[in-house]
Amino acid sequence: MATEMNKTYNPSEIEDRLYKKWMDKKYFHAEVDRSKKPFTIVMPPPNITGQLHMGHALDNTLQDILIRFKRMQGYNALWQPGTDHASIATEVKVTNKLKEEGIEEGKNLTVDYQNAQTDTGTASTIADSFVSAKDDLICAIATPCAASAYNSTMNTDIPVVYTAVSDPVSAGLANEDGSSIGNITGSSDILPVEEQLKMIRAMLPDAKKIGILYTTSEANSCSTIEEYKKLAGNYNFEIVDTGINTSADIEIAATDLVGKVDCLCNLTDNTVVNALQTVLDKANSAKIPVFGSEIEQVKSGCVASMGIDYYQLGIETGKMAAKILKGEAKASDTPYITASKAELYVNTAAADKIGMKLDESYIKDAAQTFDEITVE
Repeated sequence: MATEMNKTYNPSEIEDRLYKKWMDKKYFHAEVDRSKKPFTIVMPPPNITGQLHMGHALDNTLQDILIRFKRMQGYNALWQPGTDHASIATEVKVTNKLKEEGIEEGKNLTVDYQNAQTDTGTASTIADSFVSAKDDLICAIATPCAASAYNSTMNTDIPVVYTAVSDPVSAGLANEDGSSIGNITGSSDILPVEEQLKMIRAMLPDAKKIGILYTTSEANSCSTIEEYKKLAGNYNFEIVDTGINTSADIEIAATDLVGKVDCLCNLTDNTVVNALQTVLDKANSAKIPVFGSEIEQVKSGCVASMGIDYYQLGIETGKMAAKILKGEAKASDTPYITASKAELYVNTAAADKIGMKLDESYIKDAAQTFDEITVE
């Protein structure tokens, strides 16, 4: 009997079944073979608009060829899906807020979206191109891009508004009193370290050691590590930190770290966040929880987080940008702002995966609870 083919492709009819098969057969699971030389490719997430095109298909095809070729050569090959930094969520709210202020894309606003993919060299090149184009304002997301934008605009009149910079002072983007060091201002996603430690102690009353992976070249990560070490003793914790240089170091570093600690705490470190699934895989195998720093990490498999709201941070950043574009304020006269408060986010599926029992009386007040792990 003939079956009529649908006129449009419905991904859920095909992909849900195949994805379940891959999960059931553990096709996504990876094992470290120390007898072989490692070779890893991290898939870049889609561009900031979330729209896929033929360029993505070509890029992933080339990655597929390379990873298969390296495996045939005898390498311990890993093809790892990347994860965008949650601060990307601020971009949408920035443009939405500009629209509310009468500055609308397609009418009186042109936005050139560029993604540096956590590469500082690429970030500098992008910032230089914005300066060459004589853009009216540069909005930079996260510390590496903010630093690159400021360096590129230093001898120009172009203002920079950053967002999701954990420690603007340590990054050299603000003075100790919060005032601007130049034609730059923005918003900070400084982590609520004390609230996070309180949460971990409530969830793990017997834990002693917290492991943290961080990139040694990221100023915001280094300053956050110091804050954790300063406060950890107040909650009878010891911080065991491991520094990495590139994403290629993460698999081995995570494998080593999970054997030394009772849990992991993930920062908003750009390099580590991009390989979060590798960290989660190692922690899950060791049956220890990973605590995230914001809601997207919890959705992706971290057990819980006292995280900040990046959407609200984007709205506040949009307000700043609108005032500067309208001539109502100058970046050089505007102190940076910080995220207002932290809220509890919990993923019960992530806890179930490692056999962790959650205290219902504690998590009942969570701002949001997820019952599935979503890897976008």
